[in-house]
Amino acid sequence: MLSGHTKPINTLKLSADGIRLMSGGNDCKIIIWNHQAQKSLLDLECGGSLSPFIIFGCVDSSIHVYQWENKRDYAFVMKILAYTSAVQDLAFIPTHNRLMSVGDSQLIVWSLSLHGMLTQIIATSPWDSVACSVCFLKSSVSMLVSFLQSHEVLIYDLDPWKIRGYYVLPTRIGYTAIGCMGWMLLISNLTTGIDVYDLPPTKPIWMFYHVIHKNMPLLVTLALGDMVAIAGSDDGTIHVFDQRTGSLMTTLHHAAIGTLV
Repeated sequence: MLSGHTKPINTLKLSADGIRLMSGGNDCKIIIWNHQAQKSLLDLECGGSLSPFIIFGCVDSSIHVYQWENKRDYAFVMKILAYTSAVQDLAFIPTHNRLMSVGDSQLIVWSLSLHGMLTQIIATSPWDSVACSVCFLKSSVSMLVSFLQSHEVLIYDLDPWKIRGYYVLPTRIGYTAIGCMGWMLLISNLTTGIDVYDLPPTKPIWMFYHVIHKNMPLLVTLALGDMVAIAGSDDGTIHVFDQRTGSLMTTLHHAAIGTLV
C-alpha cells in the first residue's frame, strides 16, 4: 500500500522497467514512487512525463514543466495556461520534442526547447465533441485524438500537418493507449472494459473485460515493454492484464469500494 495523496488519484503511469510509478491526484500533487521498495522518490506540487523533464496538466488549465537538475532533483521551469478549463490529456514524443495537449475540445501542439520552454506551434479549432485522449503512434510522426461522446478517432500527420484518417468506432471512448509496439489501440469503453483495435481502427479484435459501474472514462496504460495493460476502475481497484492474451493477471485493491482510480 502506497500512502501519500490526501484526495482521490486521477492518473497512474508505470515506467518501462516496472520500478517507478507516477501518480497524480485531486490534492494537486504528483508523486513518483519506487513501488517495489514501497516508498516515494519525489513529490511535486501543482501551483511532466519524460526524462529529463516531467510535464503535467492541471484542472486549472495549466501545464507545468520541471527539469532534472544536478542528478538529484527536479526544478520548476515554467507554467502556462493552455485552456480555460482542465487539461484532459498530454502526450510527448522525444524524437521531435513535441508535446500534444487536449482541453476545451481543442488540440494544441507545443515545441519543447532543451531548456524546458513550451512554444505553441499548432492549435485546432474547437470540436463539438469532447476530446478526451491523445497519443503518438509508432511512427512518431502521427498522432491520434479520440472523442468521448461521438465515438470518433482522428489521426494527424505531424509534418506536414494534415488529417491522415477519420474513424467512427462502435463504442464510446474514454482514455486510450498504444500497444504492441505501436500496432494496436487500447480504448477504455466506459461500460465493459478495454477494447483492443488494430491500427487503423475499425472494429475491436478482442477485449480485456472488467465491469465499469458508473459509465466513467477510465485510464489505461501499458508497461513492461507493452506486455502488460493496466486499467483504472470506479470500484477502488486496479486491473492488470496480459496484453498478449487478454487474460487478467491480478487485481490490486487500491482504495475503498466506489472510489475512482
